Amino acid sequence: MKDSILITGLSFLILSASLLSAFPAQNPDALKARIEFTASRLDYITDRVSRIENGLSQMPETDFPVLRRQLEEFRRSREGILTDLSGCRDQLSNNRLLEAEAKLNQVSDRLNLLSLKIFEVEKRVASGFRKYQKLGGEHVRKAVERTDRALERAVQVIRKSGGNEESAAALRRAAEIQENAKRRLSVEDFKDAYKLTLQARRTLLIAVKGSVDENDAEFVMERVESKYERAEGIIGASRDEKARLILEKGRERLARARDLLESENNEAAVSQARVAAKLIAKAVDVARRGQ
Repeated sequence: MKDSILITGLSFLILSASLLSAFPAQNPDALKARIEFTASRLDYITDRVSRIENGLSQMPETDFPVLRRQLEEFRRSREGILTDLSGCRDQLSNNRLLEAEAKLNQVSDRLNLLSLKIFEVEKRVASGFRKYQKLGGEHVRKAVERTDRALERAVQVIRKSGGNEESAAALRRAAEIQENAKRRLSVEDFKDAYKLTLQARRTLLIAVKGSVDENDAEFVMERVESKYERAEGIIGASRDEKARLILEKGRERLARARDLLESENNEAAVSQARVAAKLIAKAVDVARRGQ
């Protein structure tokens, strides 16, 4: 129902803009009205983008990387459109009606394309957000439980190996971070709870380093997730589109590996995680070569 309302509203705005641009401005007042109508369309689209960004802010930062970049591109395009509209107003005030109208038609066409793109982003994010609300809490709870199991196992590993003060200190830090994750989970702050429980696991890797089999599924997964997080920073700074797309494929493989690990299919999880690691490394290599 909501989608059909959005489609109707979107179609009306595009149709209205098309009808207005189909007829040349007969006088300055008519052209001024078109300019202000176009400015209101830009405000409407900007408001929609803000709502989308608000929805995305409640989901893990690694979700929807391509859509997040499209919203960033809209923000940059918006500045150019505002400049063009200001130019239209200047031309109108100087009675250069034909020039103002030609520029305004170009702006209107750009807005039509942007509006359609934003609508597609809106649909995908809305669908993802509904899924996140439904499954996100359960997914994070399972992740926190898995960290609890990893903590218990780390204690056993360190006891068997004898450990040292550095291992014991890292284990204590991991336990403290995990308690913070549980507190965030108790108030349904799924995003921070998930971030903290993953941080606890990374700290556990420090605690058990040298005391655990490198083919251990948990160990492999945490190592690849750490690589992914570092890669995000490198590729985000490079703005290399090819590298971003490769990293997105790696993220998808990593998500599949997490699901398999949650299902305790450790062998398949390790296999997917290693594929993800290769894609992540390739993405970083492409980004660095492009700099």
